[in-house]
Amino acid sequence: YVLTFAGYNAGPNRAAQWVAKYGDPRGKDVDAVVDWIERIPYTETRSYVQRVMENYEVYKMRISGKYDIVGDLVNGRS
Repeated sequence: YVLTFAGYNAGPNRAAQWVAKYGDPRGKDVDAVVDWIERIPYTETRSYVQRVMENYEVYKMRISGKYDIVGDLVNGRS
């Protein structure tokens, strides 16, 4: 999800550049994913990724009664 949200906000080429520069966050432990998000050089995009991820979890909990922020950050799904 993180790369999707970053690519949507900043453009897919930017997300690809950040993967090349900072590594691919997919499949890493949660601390590495959070660090990757914190390295996003655009304040607007960094904030967007954080807020959308938060809201995703809130709505997921409201709809299904379940949430897994760590799983969603690390795997892109739970």
